[in-house]
Amino acid sequence: MSHSASERSPETVKSGSSTQWSVSGVLVLAAFIAVMCSIFTGVMTYRNVGFSDTFFHDWLRAFGMVILTVKPLALMSMWVVSRIVGALMPKAKEATRNLVIGVIMACVMESIMAFMAAASHFGFTDMHVFLAGWWNGLMAALPVSLVVMPIMAITVKPKIKQLLHR
Repeated sequence: MSHSASERSPETVKSGSSTQWSVSGVLVLAAFIAVMCSIFTGVMTYRNVGFSDTFFHDWLRAFGMVILTVKPLALMSMWVVSRIVGALMPKAKEATRNLVIGVIMACVMESIMAFMAAASHFGFTDMHVFLAGWWNGLMAALPVSLVVMPIMAITVKPKIKQLLHR
């Protein structure tokens, strides 16, 4: 049997590529989050334990813990923060909302990453050591994140949003 022309219409072809673009958008977002997590956990690891013979092992352990927790939290947090900012600032320009989202996400994500990195490096047996490690990691990475995240929220987030909604 041959397929009818309506089964191969441009709409059918377009919906097939729509799924492909959505998957591509998710992969781009996942790769972006992984790169950002690797950079920030590297900075936090360097700040907390220095550059020693075990640096790469320490960094990989922290990165592994962070990527397993922060990646899902980043996706959920971005959605929640975007909804809240949209509700609180409905008349603001999209670029303004994205800037606010970027600053909030930088603070939230760096706090979570610093927590997980400190847990990886120091554990929870001595809370003073853990809290000092969390604070040191946060203060090392947050200034960079406060510059990078708003820029990414203004430039990258709209592009990913387009990819996901094609």
